[in-house]
Amino acid sequence: MARDFKAAVELLQKACAAGSARGCAQLGDLYVRGDGVTKDPKRAAELYETACNGGSGSGCIALGGQHERGEGVAQDKHRAFDLYKKACDEGSTRGCEELAVAYLNGLGVIKDPHKSFELYKKSCDGGSARGCALLGELFSGGNGVKKDKKQAKDLFQRACEAGSGHGCADLAAMYAKGKVIPRDLKRAVELYQRACDKGSGKGCEGLGLMAARGEGMPKDLKRAAQFYEKACEAGSGRGCSSLGEAYAMGRGVSKDAVKAKELLKKACDDGNTRGCATLKAHKP
Repeated sequence: MARDFKAAVELLQKACAAGSARGCAQLGDLYVRGDGVTKDPKRAAELYETACNGGSGSGCIALGGQHERGEGVAQDKHRAFDLYKKACDEGSTRGCEELAVAYLNGLGVIKDPHKSFELYKKSCDGGSARGCALLGELFSGGNGVKKDKKQAKDLFQRACEAGSGHGCADLAAMYAKGKVIPRDLKRAVELYQRACDKGSGKGCEGLGLMAARGEGMPKDLKRAAQFYEKACEAGSGRGCSSLGEAYAMGRGVSKDAVKAKELLKKACDDGNTRGCATLKAHKP
């Protein structure tokens, strides 16, 4: 496998040097992950910038993400917004979705939920499963649009059927709660599993909750902790928070105050308010 990555690096270096924006973006991905090369976020950023300037939407989005997080470059949320907008303006559906997230959260721009709604709707209408899932979340919370749980459910189902793990996880939550549609814990578990298998942190975290409560599956705290770990690794702040709480209390794992603190801090740094509150409560 290592040799395959090294061969890929050589091919992509040649493609990038020959002016392929796509090649530069893909080479940047290898430097981010450390596949076939020494992990180097700064070098990745240089390659993404070259790709972005060459018309690669994925290059602009990746560089925007680095500026948003401050990885390999100085953290600059305004620059991140500009890069997402550039990708969107040049026809990237994913760029428009990242731009919508920026408008929704006020990332480098004044919050504008309605603008976010317009972008998600355009993305969903264009066939993006992720766009439909995110549009459903706006309808579910009444953010930028009139609250409509039924419309949200239809969008989550549409997104899930089109392959969105995010959509499957949101639909699973509706089956678990039973407020909009009849409660069906078995169906919720099936959908959370599908979402988790697709790499959705929200889906893995949902499975963890079901296992911890014994809903739709036998109660199993050890298995719950395993799902939380998978969720955390997939980027779920809530998953990191739940795993941190498990280590703090010794639920399904050996009690470990140091590991609990690390996980809760990670959750808090990712913007999870529960992680921040639990971290504060467990300080000596």
